[in-house]
Amino acid sequence: MDPRSRSVLHKRTQPQRRSGMPRTSGSFCPFPRPPRMTASDFPLSSFSTRIHKREAYIQCRLPVGRFTDPANADTMKKFATIMPARLGAGTPRRSIQPMDIATWNALQAGLPQWLDNSRARTADGKTASYIPELSKADPDTLGIHIADMNGGSVSAGDCGTRFTMQSISKVFTLILALMDNGEEAVFSKVGMEPTGDNFNSMLKLELVQPGIPFNPLINAGAIVISSLINGNSPAEKAGRILDFISGLAGNPDLAVDDATYYSESATGNLNRSMAYFLTDNGVLRGGVEEVLEVYFRHCSISVTCSDLARMAVILANDGIDPVTGQALIPRRYVQIAKTFMVTCGMYNGSGQFAIDVGLPAKSGVSGGILALVPGLAGIGVIGPALNPHGNSLAGVHLLRSLSREFDWSMF
Repeated sequence: MDPRSRSVLHKRTQPQRRSGMPRTSGSFCPFPRPPRMTASDFPLSSFSTRIHKREAYIQCRLPVGRFTDPANADTMKKFATIMPARLGAGTPRRSIQPMDIATWNALQAGLPQWLDNSRARTADGKTASYIPELSKADPDTLGIHIADMNGGSVSAGDCGTRFTMQSISKVFTLILALMDNGEEAVFSKVGMEPTGDNFNSMLKLELVQPGIPFNPLINAGAIVISSLINGNSPAEKAGRILDFISGLAGNPDLAVDDATYYSESATGNLNRSMAYFLTDNGVLRGGVEEVLEVYFRHCSISVTCSDLARMAVILANDGIDPVTGQALIPRRYVQIAKTFMVTCGMYNGSGQFAIDVGLPAKSGVSGGILALVPGLAGIGVIGPALNPHGNSLAGVHLLRSLSREFDWSMF
């Protein structure tokens, strides 16, 4: 039997509590929590067997082995220095929840049409103009890549287009700062609440004491987080962030797009004013220009939808690479990151996105969106035409269509 036939993800006509699921108060949970397991429950041979069977069944393309490909050896060595010792062989693993066959076949058959239906929305959006390099993007671009728990993928549209991460990188700098410093130190410098303001607003910094950013996903918060990354120089800090993101994406060729970096640095005066204000409040660690160099560089990391989807599927699996079974991020820090993605990840459009789509997600003003279906899949989207909140207009519409079609909402 194909392992995906055991999946809990299929279209339901009536929400019913499945056998073995706990009762919930007032709502139905479509994603039952798998039992806690240890590394010995998932030897690599079992992953290989499951992947082989699935590939033979649906002939789906598998990504290059992230941690076994010799071409990735140098990146993996750097990546290993970032991982804390507690991410060893004894770290609990989640059981894999592959998509059921009907859902996967429906995605393969229908994704191009859903994308074409959403592409019409690009005419109503605009590319980001306050960063000159981003304004050069083609507003009609729209692409998506979906990676599932067995290493399979499906994509449609302009998914090979390269774009910079922008605010999507804030999710991973937060995780790295937590791994470097711990929760107490990080959240003494940034808060945990959404603002309801624009992502680059200084309003609450000035009006609300103690004068720290409300959360790590707005610009002010991400600048503070950038100052908390361990390293002896801006280059070392930015290099650690790039290595961390490259390791999660399984792509040692990721790099900073220099044109975007210089464009952001030359026009980032509002971010500079925030950094000076934070320095005056005693919140920022290090000099303003040194911290901003790190910030602008990680926002300018160039990726594709495939890279985002591979990073997202690790978050969807609580920090465990579902293909190799390796623990890459402490589960607690993944929980924190996913919570911020729900409450703050789509700027001040996060509430509407939670209602319309219902998935943890993080957007960037380049038009990228990283989203995840907990326990099931990671998604990368590109659509440079933005809505007034700074989110991809067609990308949000496409995610809404998929979430409603396959009942992916967490809520």
